[in-house]
Amino acid sequence: TSLLWAYRPRWGGSHELMLAFGKACVATGRYDTLVPSRLMVAAADVAGEVYDALAVFRDERVKSALVEMSQRYLVASTTATSQTRHLRQSNAAMCAWLADDDQLAKKALQSVGPKLNLSTRQMLNDLLMHEAMMRAEVAADVGDYGEAIKSAANPPPKTPLQTIHETLNKIEENGLASEALAYLEEMRELTSLQKKIESGGWVSLHFHRHLASFYQTDGGEWTVDPDGSLVAHGTDHPRARLILRVPMGPNVEMKGEISFDIPQSVVESQFGTGVGPMLHWLPDCTSGVRAMLFHLDATHGCTKAWCESMNNSTADIHFQSKEWNSFSIRAADGYLSYDVNGLNMTEKHEMKKLGLETESGLLGFGSYRLPIGGKARIRNVSIRKISADDLLPVTPATVSKTPAAGSVVASSPEPSSATGSKLWQIGLLVVLVVLAILIPRFLPSKE
Repeated sequence: TSLLWAYRPRWGGSHELMLAFGKACVATGRYDTLVPSRLMVAAADVAGEVYDALAVFRDERVKSALVEMSQRYLVASTTATSQTRHLRQSNAAMCAWLADDDQLAKKALQSVGPKLNLSTRQMLNDLLMHEAMMRAEVAADVGDYGEAIKSAANPPPKTPLQTIHETLNKIEENGLASEALAYLEEMRELTSLQKKIESGGWVSLHFHRHLASFYQTDGGEWTVDPDGSLVAHGTDHPRARLILRVPMGPNVEMKGEISFDIPQSVVESQFGTGVGPMLHWLPDCTSGVRAMLFHLDATHGCTKAWCESMNNSTADIHFQSKEWNSFSIRAADGYLSYDVNGLNMTEKHEMKKLGLETESGLLGFGSYRLPIGGKARIRNVSIRKISADDLLPVTPATVSKTPAAGSVVASSPEPSSATGSKLWQIGLLVVLVVLAILIPRFLPSKE
């Protein structure tokens, strides 16, 4: 493990050296040990640096070795303990799929059962993938969803996206099983979404059961309810992200609704629990801008936006929480604005001050320390391209005290009669500052 770490380019090594070391481990043939699996680790480490797992695992220099490793571990797992067997079968399924041997991946998935090993699921997340995506892709590629979908899912190299979309649209839906139909509908939307957004106007984003349109990171657990709502399940992980695979340029707005389901019996993190939309996410430089809605209790919430560090964020603003809380996050020409429940939380905040490095990237959703037993749901999501003129808030909000909650909440604008009071307070503050500067001059020196 230490040697593989030392072979990274940052220490004077290279990706080729890392993969060659992994192939040497496979050549030992010691499938009674972890040694051959170092090729899997080496490929995953390289993929973690170049952010393209398929390009690494399907490279001709390692592809056949990865398939051999998967096959032989699958055979060796029959004599291993139940826990080791489950891990090796899970890893074999993942590596075979990534190395483009879908028949072997299907065989391994049949052996592993309904759930991959936790370690395998975590590695998939590190590679920006997840189990539901993998199972759907394997089923489509081997023909379990029908020959028409199999053909569409395996287009020739460099086939234009529009051509793939047209092929998907020609597939007859009658007679398809629910799993196959769900996959077809998702692929149709995925291959047409970017063109629709670039054409202008609001475009609805739907969530399908396989979530194959999304990257997944950080060990979160996401599913889709029968009504089409996206569900973030609590795992107590500090953060989890689900990212739409469609490239998105600058000047974009996303809106939707968020609902929290945190039973009173669930112990929440002392650092807070939140879910919110994300813009401009890129894995190699920044986590993007997230506008997090924090759950305080059934009727109160708090919100703020940041990139990497909460210490470098917009102001904390409390709001009256509803069963479903609407949000709208807008980013254009270097500035961010967002609303919660129709009230403006941040207006034209300079995104560079949050640490944002780029205004291009992907959009998605993030959860923060969602507790085990808790859930958050997201629905009615739409996306559109915007200009700087669209950054103006729907309804401006001020910050005021709420006696019942004892906390700061977002509210509608104060009446004009409050203007005089504000001016008086500002004047008093100016006088106090002047006195603080002048008085020390008339005091005797301590010396």
